[in-house]
Amino acid sequence: SSGINAEYGESISLTGNACVLPLHDSTRVHSNRLRMRSACSCGRSISYRSDPFTLESANHEFYMSLSDKCCSTLPQHRLFGRNQLSWMICNIGPASSYQTTMGIEQPGFLLGSQYLLPWDLPPDEAWAPEPKNAWRGKRSVRCYVGYEYECSKGHRFYCCAGGAPVKGSPANMVKENSG
Repeated sequence: SSGINAEYGESISLTGNACVLPLHDSTRVHSNRLRMRSACSCGRSISYRSDPFTLESANHEFYMSLSDKCCSTLPQHRLFGRNQLSWMICNIGPASSYQTTMGIEQPGFLLGSQYLLPWDLPPDEAWAPEPKNAWRGKRSVRCYVGYEYECSKGHRFYCCAGGAPVKGSPANMVKENSG
């Protein structure tokens, strides 16, 4: 026995919750009536979404439904990984607009976890902008990167090595993790 009431759909959402609709065929969308908060692709707005039952619903449909309302005017790049998982990279502004003392100023971030991690890269002719002589004598270029996560309650945070949330303060004392 699967433990699922046979009178209801036997589909399980990607978060592990059963469909609560009476048994139905694939033409009807599954639902467990659970909703969660999620940020759009660029992170500037937050909306409620249904608990997803497919990767397409989780990684594409929700974000496309918000795109016209918020993100469509921004440069975007979709990256695909294993098992059809995808990520969206949005350019929300020039690098000079990021303030290390403030972090990313968008809704939903856990306190202290809105800071990007500094990353010093050696200049390389393959990516260094012109004029090339501007890089002469420099040992590294400071970049700021972040891999954002979001829980089903809509809490957003950046992670560092080991998957631990980044912790920082307005004084920009970014720690590798919260532990």
